[in-house]
Amino acid sequence: MTGHQANNTSTLWSGLETPGMKEAKCSLLIQEDGAFDPRIKSLPKQRVLVYQDRGYNPATSGGNSHDENFYVDFTGCTILQLEPAPGTPQRTMPITLTVGGRCTFTPENFQDFRVMMRTKEQSEEMNIAPNGNFDWPDVQSLLLCPLCGRKAEVPEEGDEDDHEYWLLFYPLLQITVMRGSQMTLGTRTICRLTCLDCMEDLLEGMTLKVRPAAMENKRPKLSFTLPASEVLTEAGSAAFLEDGPPRPETHPHVEDILDAWTLY
Repeated sequence: MTGHQANNTSTLWSGLETPGMKEAKCSLLIQEDGAFDPRIKSLPKQRVLVYQDRGYNPATSGGNSHDENFYVDFTGCTILQLEPAPGTPQRTMPITLTVGGRCTFTPENFQDFRVMMRTKEQSEEMNIAPNGNFDWPDVQSLLLCPLCGRKAEVPEEGDEDDHEYWLLFYPLLQITVMRGSQMTLGTRTICRLTCLDCMEDLLEGMTLKVRPAAMENKRPKLSFTLPASEVLTEAGSAAFLEDGPPRPETHPHVEDILDAWTLY
């Protein structure tokens, strides 16, 4: 594993974590002895309350005004998540990885993510408002593979190299003291470009129990145990996202390519 730092307790850090993330033991790197169990989950269609990046204060959690939040109409989907396996040593915050799908990283993607993942200092340089009260790792954390610590190359216009990755959704947590001595928790989920080989190694030996789709509202009792890698291959580039965004113009007829920005 490259591109990481280890302290005396062998905890791996990328060097991009904020002080608040270190306080919460939230690393951008999966620990070398980390193990996961795959789970397929169906998320129902519903109206979802999305919290703005204002932080959660345990002492005043009941007094948040609703003007800091907004609702979105979630169409529902079925996802594959990799949950920390029971009994796995936890030197850092347990991380549940959500598989977004296989993607192609483009120059436009980098510019979009650079703006979306801007820090407060970068916001001033861009002359636009900050995207929250907390500072989080910038676009460099998108490029950092959470498994090996290598950074993806930033593609350039006319680049003929393949910039294919698995896109994972990765949760972050930080603890910050704000407004005097009050502790405030901040959460955010970011996208991570993950090496194809690293994802293959991660999925090695993982199996999933799959049942055929329900017919006439009756779910068959029959089930199959399949390798997780085969299930993802059959799922295609959008993983298990149902009614996902239209395929981008850059790859209109390609079955297993989906630009990263459409999953963000």
